[in-house]
Amino acid sequence: LLKTCANYKQYRYNNTLRDINNWNNQSKINHLPKNVIHEATNMFAKIKDHGFVFRKDGKKGVLSACLYYACYNNGISKTPSEIAQFSNIEEKFHSLGDRILHDLNERGIIEIPLKINPIVDYVERYMELLKISRRYKPFVIDLILCAERKRLHILHDSKNNTKCVGAIY
Repeated sequence: LLKTCANYKQYRYNNTLRDINNWNNQSKINHLPKNVIHEATNMFAKIKDHGFVFRKDGKKGVLSACLYYACYNNGISKTPSEIAQFSNIEEKFHSLGDRILHDLNERGIIEIPLKINPIVDYVERYMELLKISRRYKPFVIDLILCAERKRLHILHDSKNNTKCVGAIY
């Protein structure tokens, strides 16, 4: 019966979905919508269908990277450190998962954006948290873009969320 009726693909998909839903339920700060969780699970299932195997923190790193790109695709700005914290792993495993996803993207197995620029999302998010009027948003974005044109990021390599917080300050 198991040899003829068992569907391991569906079993694996449901286990991945259950794991991410458990992370979402146990998270005290960040909760993700179900469509983001399903998109990340589908991305991971596509990777697994091509025969790639990941274990322990490496698997969690790939899952967290899938969540990061699923969040970005749905207009939800989360920093890599927030996603790593959500997944209960160190940032180095999230970075490893991100590198793996970039490699798989080059091979044509999955599709992720080549360049991510979440600055607008971060500015909106932080201005809302700080209760700053949205009319200042264009000024803050122009300030960040001007700093990019003047190559200030080369002197002081900042993360995108740091650039946004600094410009708002």
